[in-house]
Amino acid sequence: MRKMRKTTILNQTARRFIKVTCAFIMTCCLHVSAAGFTQDKITLNVKSTDLKKVLNEIQKQTAYRFLYNQALVNNKKIDIQVTDEELPAVLNMILNGKGIGYQILDNKLIVLKSSTGGERIEVQDIRITGKVTGQSGEALAGVSVTAKGTSIGTATDANGNFALTVPDATTTLVFSYVGYDAQELAIAGRTTINVSLASAQNALNEVVVIGYGTASRRDLTGSIVKISGKEVADKPNANPIASLQGKVAGLSIVNSGTPGQEPDIRIRGTVSIGQVKPLYVVDGIFQDNINYLNPNDIESIEVLKDPSSLAIFGVRGATGVIAITTKRARSGQTVVNFNTNYGFKTLVDKIKLANASQFQTLFAQERANNGTTAPFDYTGLTADTDWIDAVTRTGKFSNSNLSITGSTDRNRFSLGFGYTLDEGIIKHEQLQRLLLNFSDEFKVSKAIKVGLNFNTQKQKNPYGAGWVLDAARKVMPQISAETKPFTTRDPYSGGQVNLNLYSLLDVGLQNSGVINPLVVLENEYDKTKSYEYRSVGSVFAEVNFLRHFTARSTVYADVSTVNSRVYTPLYYGYNPRTNLPELINQKTRVNESDQTYRKFQQDHTLNYKNTFGDHNLTLLGGFTTYYFSNFGRNAGITQGQFPIPNNERFWYLSNQFTDASTSSASSNQTENSTVSYLGRALYNYQNKYFLNASFRSDGSSRIPEQNRYQQFWAVGAAWELSKESFMQKVNFFDYLKLKGSVGRLGNQSAFVLGAGSLDYPFYPTLNSSTVAVFGNNIYKALDENYEYSPDLRWESVYAQEIGVEFN
Repeated sequence: MRKMRKTTILNQTARRFIKVTCAFIMTCCLHVSAAGFTQDKITLNVKSTDLKKVLNEIQKQTAYRFLYNQALVNNKKIDIQVTDEELPAVLNMILNGKGIGYQILDNKLIVLKSSTGGERIEVQDIRITGKVTGQSGEALAGVSVTAKGTSIGTATDANGNFALTVPDATTTLVFSYVGYDAQELAIAGRTTINVSLASAQNALNEVVVIGYGTASRRDLTGSIVKISGKEVADKPNANPIASLQGKVAGLSIVNSGTPGQEPDIRIRGTVSIGQVKPLYVVDGIFQDNINYLNPNDIESIEVLKDPSSLAIFGVRGATGVIAITTKRARSGQTVVNFNTNYGFKTLVDKIKLANASQFQTLFAQERANNGTTAPFDYTGLTADTDWIDAVTRTGKFSNSNLSITGSTDRNRFSLGFGYTLDEGIIKHEQLQRLLLNFSDEFKVSKAIKVGLNFNTQKQKNPYGAGWVLDAARKVMPQISAETKPFTTRDPYSGGQVNLNLYSLLDVGLQNSGVINPLVVLENEYDKTKSYEYRSVGSVFAEVNFLRHFTARSTVYADVSTVNSRVYTPLYYGYNPRTNLPELINQKTRVNESDQTYRKFQQDHTLNYKNTFGDHNLTLLGGFTTYYFSNFGRNAGITQGQFPIPNNERFWYLSNQFTDASTSSASSNQTENSTVSYLGRALYNYQNKYFLNASFRSDGSSRIPEQNRYQQFWAVGAAWELSKESFMQKVNFFDYLKLKGSVGRLGNQSAFVLGAGSLDYPFYPTLNSSTVAVFGNNIYKALDENYEYSPDLRWESVYAQEIGVEFN
């Protein structure tokens, strides 16, 4: 009954979350819908001005867009002076006597057509249907279909079909899809258009994410691999990076069997005796893990591997970078999407263990080698158990996501909700996660854009069963994995109780920490309650000025709390030799911990981009800060005269069943920050000679003041030989590029071997096990664990790369 009640509570929580999400979606939809019917006010004061310029000014002041033939507005001058006038009145004034009529459509599109006067005209909408396929005839879902020059658009469904209403038979449709060449087709009076898109021959001109910006892949001198979000969206992994296994050269991923646990990730091998995992950058924010991300919300993943790509990340660049861009709404579309998947996970390459007969043979040989010839007494040890099979199962995985995205010319928003259930291959391991994300971008004007991103999650962490497989491989196969019924004393009430018990071990043969893992697993898996709450958000403002400059400021925050309660119960196992129950634990106990993590980051950058004849130049300068803190509180207490009940409402430190003299408490605190200055230059000549240079100076609170700032840099160059005249007759290569880079990268992790991370390398911790002798007296003493060097600096990695790219 307790399991059913817990499941019901969780389902009720999920249903309430879904209701709130749906209400939020409806509010957003109503907001967008209402915005479409508000009446815009227009102010104009022009004399002898081209009609086209007047129409452009109306577009700037309103959310409306015009569709017309260019010849219709040529050589027409307008005189008008109005203040806060409604749109229809303004249109009547400027079109009167010009031989142009108009119709205002529901999608904020105004169609202009030739007419005898300036009156409204009725435009016959044309409904276009069709199907979009790939080269081999497979249906393409999610292809963007837009009317060129307008905000009218839609996307193909799961079968590649689309339907679109346009106001003019001369409209041109634009079909675009990631990984395929865009295609434009004029309607030319047709109502059915079927399109076959060709796969992009290469990704040379695609835009990729680099540090603090984006760039065309062709303009870079380093090694960056881009993976589409759809490559990870449908894989049975709660962590999206786990799905990249085998997809990127130089990227090593070893996945864990524990649900939700981050895999071991290394880019181009092991570069340090400390931290080896890469830095994650999600929409600009530095992260140590991306457990809060919904794989279905990822637009693309870039893996940065070389010096010229990584030096801009300074003290955190040596181990490589995985940059993630989340999805945004596509222009002119409102899309509601729901997807779900369900799958299974099973153990492969299982450890092969000796069966009972093989074990007896090997054990007899060992005894004989030790001079013992008498046969071993296996009384009570009659099973033949494969202990790997005994503790594993086929795990289930399901992931469901609901999202809505909407876009106008000025505003783009996205809202998503996800639920993940992930079972491990170890019995009773289960992760449950609820996710909510929201993003919005708003164009204040053509020069100013602001926006925000927000992700939040509630996660029920799985029981920590990482020890189970190791324990299982140590148990002799003669121990049974089944239960036997016993009548014994209830350790809580003292009365008689009927229990199904698991076997203990033959302690005469197996001891020193060897246990039957099922005894612990089956009695303790539901006695741990661990929940994580995490929210990650950012706000930004971007200003374009003087044609070639872009200034951007972004502030990020990442706050999470992990609360765990662990109850140690009383339970039995039976002795296989005597066939009698034995009590495992003598006393009950409760342990509770809270871990709070706070990360704050701010980036302020200025970008300059310009072309001077054959010269192309992009410059970046910036200032950034990063703050990290962890505050932990841990406490435990043991029972007093009576056992702490096996009921989770008593699994707290103050439960009236505990002995105050057994209480223990501890805490841990960590705070550190960095302040950084950075710069980068991307230059190419005639789009065939490329030079990249980047620099970053990092100041850290974790390093002595005299060495607090440390500099990192990289220089890269490339030559696109296939554009040279002497290569024009070489038909073997369509594209050939030589490249190389060199740089100094940093790693700010610090570890004490065998003892974990070292938070303040220049401030040694104290050793309390030391003693001091004064005369005949021995006193407790403290001394420093190590002596730090005044020349202490962060780890540096000098990296070089030389390579060739060709198609």
